[in-house]
Amino acid sequence: YGEAQRLYRRVLRGRQAALGGVHSQTLTTATRLATVLESQHQLGEAEAIYRQSLQAHSANGSEIDRVEVIRTLRSLGRVLVKQCNFGSAESVCRLLMNNCEEMYGLANVDSLT
Repeated sequence: YGEAQRLYRRVLRGRQAALGGVHSQTLTTATRLATVLESQHQLGEAEAIYRQSLQAHSANGSEIDRVEVIRTLRSLGRVLVKQCNFGSAESVCRLLMNNCEEMYGLANVDSLT
């Protein structure tokens, strides 16, 4: 995972410089870096990146970004549970549930997971 982390950091710097910090490709790279960091048990840094990505996707507001908000909330909730930060994890999971219900409807299976 160490090599993957180095490569994602390099790509992220390049995309931030070329595309800006809120471009969808930049945010995808950031999220992938956070996943690698999570795999390496670098949970604090992974959490920070997930939160930054969440904020950017929420601000963008496109339909694609709405889906990414849901994915990022799931990842952030998982990291918070791994950190035993159950109060924050519960808040994130409630926000996730609300977003899923709004996007997919209450009866949709994605709203229930």
